[in-house]
Amino acid sequence: MTTRSRFLAALLSLFLFTASFASASAATRNNDDSCDIALLPAATLLLPWFEVDIDAPPGSANTTLFTVVNTSQRPQIARVTIWTDLAYPVMNFNLFLTGYDVQSVNLYDVIARGVLPGTTNHNSPGSRSLPNDANPNFRPGAAFSCSTAPPVPIPPSILGDIRTALTIGAISSCSGRVGSVHTSAQGYVTIDLVADCSLSIPTDPAYMSDLLYDNVLTGDYLWVNQSPITGNFAGGVPLVHIRAVPEGGLPGAVVPTNLPYTFYDRYTPSDARSMDRRQPLPNAFTTRFIQGGPGTLNTDLRIWREGVVAPTASCGSYSANLGPAMATTQNIRFDEHENPTTLAGFIFEPPLPLGPIILPPASSISTAVGGLPPLSTSGDLGGWLYLNLNNPGSTAYSKARPSQNWVVTSMSAEGRYQAAFDATMLANGCTPAPSVEQPIGPGPNTNAATFPSGSPSTTNNDDSCDIALLPAATLLLPLFEVDFIDPQSVARTTLFTVVNTSQVPQIARVTIWSDLGFPVLNFNLFLTGYDVQSINLYDVLARAVIAPPGGTSSSTDEGARSLPNNANPNFALTAVADCQINPGPVPPAIMNDIRGALTSGRISTCGTNQISTTHSDAIGFVTIDVVKTCGLSFPDTAAFYNDLLYDNVLTGDYQSINPNAATGNYAGGNPLVHIRAVPEGGAPGAPTPVTDLPYTFYDRYTPRATPKMDRRQPLPSAFAARFIQGGSGGFNTDFQIWREGVTGAGATCADYQKNTGSSMLVTDVVRFDEHENPTLLPGCPPILCSPFVLVLPETSVTASPSSNYPPLLGADVGGWMYLNLNNGGSTAYSKTRASQNWVTVSMFAEGRYSTAVDATALANGCSPAPAGGATIRPGPNAVP
Repeated sequence: MTTRSRFLAALLSLFLFTASFASASAATRNNDDSCDIALLPAATLLLPWFEVDIDAPPGSANTTLFTVVNTSQRPQIARVTIWTDLAYPVMNFNLFLTGYDVQSVNLYDVIARGVLPGTTNHNSPGSRSLPNDANPNFRPGAAFSCSTAPPVPIPPSILGDIRTALTIGAISSCSGRVGSVHTSAQGYVTIDLVADCSLSIPTDPAYMSDLLYDNVLTGDYLWVNQSPITGNFAGGVPLVHIRAVPEGGLPGAVVPTNLPYTFYDRYTPSDARSMDRRQPLPNAFTTRFIQGGPGTLNTDLRIWREGVVAPTASCGSYSANLGPAMATTQNIRFDEHENPTTLAGFIFEPPLPLGPIILPPASSISTAVGGLPPLSTSGDLGGWLYLNLNNPGSTAYSKARPSQNWVVTSMSAEGRYQAAFDATMLANGCTPAPSVEQPIGPGPNTNAATFPSGSPSTTNNDDSCDIALLPAATLLLPLFEVDFIDPQSVARTTLFTVVNTSQVPQIARVTIWSDLGFPVLNFNLFLTGYDVQSINLYDVLARAVIAPPGGTSSSTDEGARSLPNNANPNFALTAVADCQINPGPVPPAIMNDIRGALTSGRISTCGTNQISTTHSDAIGFVTIDVVKTCGLSFPDTAAFYNDLLYDNVLTGDYQSINPNAATGNYAGGNPLVHIRAVPEGGAPGAPTPVTDLPYTFYDRYTPRATPKMDRRQPLPSAFAARFIQGGSGGFNTDFQIWREGVTGAGATCADYQKNTGSSMLVTDVVRFDEHENPTLLPGCPPILCSPFVLVLPETSVTASPSSNYPPLLGADVGGWMYLNLNNGGSTAYSKTRASQNWVTVSMFAEGRYSTAVDATALANGCSPAPAGGATIRPGPNAVP
């Protein structure tokens, strides 16, 4: 890049930073009032890609399972549709869900064994659930249509059609091709809230009249590879939660919406485009990869894309969903040194067009084989991918809008480790697709609403309270665990990775906290444009080395698409000089102090005061903030907020690895919690722009004279978390929980015990088994337990059968937990607001299977916390 082009690019970046800084603040606090795809109860759930080995015996077959939870006390009906990988609907069935019901479906049972789950409105509701006819939005005939369980087994002729459609793309009712050819059954699944148990499918004109709009469903799915030769592991992520906006109302109602298009847009009647009111999915993503090396590292991408075939098309038209109209717009691979490659080779000067990649609506591809840009010749084993999956054309809908997509990343190694997580969206689904002429980066904040009808009140990318997988200004690793005593071959550890999704250099301040919220260590990562940096906390705590071999530095050469290392207009004047030498080795005396702080709770600066609970492994949490320079101020000091920046550019993920065959032999992974600045952009420190957020992530640390100085979104208080425990497979579930402590700026060493005391009481916990039977902790009244007896520190990991939680009674081995984690009091902030929390669910079995998924928040962080004993339900849409 020439000096002139670099200078012009820097000026463009300065303009973009200034423009985003001047944009409006949080336009909505409401729970169902934005375009953001967040982990909140929804009206439609999407399983983007499944695989079932229909010819293998049950104990060795690859399969996919999904679970649906009704988070409301009212009964609900969920219509499940199974589609081929070319978006042909081959079958559907209904799940009648009593209030607070949970229903799991193994697709091996459906496709290989021909057995449907037998749900019916004759199932008895639990004691906290309303009667099975208590949903006012059900059609009058719903009780009759749901009165009998689905046929068991599926008739052989129908089952044969289903199998051939999902394997060789042939079905008796159609002369054309309806799917690709696979050795296993492959496709995707949609799950919609509906008004009765009819069998209409989304391609039917009448289907939209069946849809309901209550955002009450949540769920997750996992895939299991039982072969010790090809897999021997499992992976899982949440189902894609697609909310109705605006929510609520009678079936089939045509309600105006500000959504520019909707999830089922191409299936809705042309005169009723707002009939399904489901949020659209995005088009551009960033995701990490690892491949090769001594550990046989592999990365697979499971990709769902919106097809181009119209619902009125003939059977022979479905091959168009694997044709030129399904080509992607732009795909670039960055290695760990920011070297970009495309299918045509290296890119030195943007923009250049790419060779097309054609992907069907449901597909799985490996980063190590054809179909994606090649890995550079640098020798790196990892990096990240930019995927603009917008397709070039369609006869089913106007191409004034982009196509919809979703990406799931699965990384595996050694035939025993797998970590899966959703890729990060670069913008929400209301954002126009980027062109190849644009610099790669987060989408602009401001999106134009197509219909000025009032809901959603914002279509913007960084303008709501929803915690979504979008580039952020702060990343949270809710819990880490590191065994720094044992050799690495058997030692438990946690790794995290940070990606700078912008062409402008950034500085990320990493703070390691004890489980009682005492900041024990921090360091800076200098990230060149499009940089990726991984940190193994075993390196930090066992080897006393940060980012080996020598840390990160502003002297690092930037990649061909990156701006110079001094091109960030919000950096401090001395930032480049300050960041030339970032810490590599940590002095032994300091490291011994850190180890003691994270295990025994003792650190030299606090004498005999405990600043963590006691455990053999190091346990705590990590925050990662975009800042202006490589200083060493902590978030609990006023100086930190003069360093803090507000550009939503960071994304990342983390993995927990237990390599000990006796105690673990598995891994799990998840996205870091992405916390955006609202409003985004601007210079560091005061004066702070006005924000409509009622409080912020760092609210208890910010100077009282300038409240809300950090402008980070707050985290929620109430969650729905699934569990499995016991049974013949030795199922286990751990809840990894981060909670906001009660100590603020200026806390003394003695104060940190408050973060595990009476001020950290949990408001309410209820366990529901698979028959909706609720249980409370022993000694609690049937409806309310106040004050509650459960205390959890700032970060913890506890097993679901532990005495911390209500007991599981009866023969069921699964269900879900309602967790209202709002704490009981604080001296650091006004208790007119809820405390912040995050929950991750880790399920594992047989010493080889492990999955980790974030629990579903029942409302966003701007919602008031429910009272103890209150009716369990998703949070209200209107938040004051």
